[in-house]
Amino acid sequence: MGSLNRQFRKLLVGKYSPKNKCAVEDGEVLSVTPRRDVPMKEHVAHCFRGTRNRGSRCQYGWVKEVEPFAYEDFVRVHLLGDQPDALTRQHLEVMFNSIQELPGGTPVAATYSCRGVEHRTMEFTVHKVFFYRGN
Repeated sequence: MGSLNRQFRKLLVGKYSPKNKCAVEDGEVLSVTPRRDVPMKEHVAHCFRGTRNRGSRCQYGWVKEVEPFAYEDFVRVHLLGDQPDALTRQHLEVMFNSIQELPGGTPVAATYSCRGVEHRTMEFTVHKVFFYRGN
């Protein structure tokens, strides 16, 4: 699990906005569910999922500073103890590591990006958003 053994200080939360394809309640903690079949394209947009209403999706997440927590705490509290599979753990690790150095309130998005020349793969990333449509 690599860096999932450390403490994290930031989570992602949603902001309800149909215009931004965000159906989660304001402040709901977000998680990520991996796509199993990602088409080989330059970029493929992905979404975050609400942790209270797991069927709800959110195109963007906002960084929120919180009390330090461990990965196991996140699973217990926000995923209700459901142990994620290896691919989901990997995606959560990318999500947590990507936001730790961003200031609170920063909007982010999730994307699969094509990497490699000879052996092309689709890599999951979470990155700062420089433009979004507002509420």
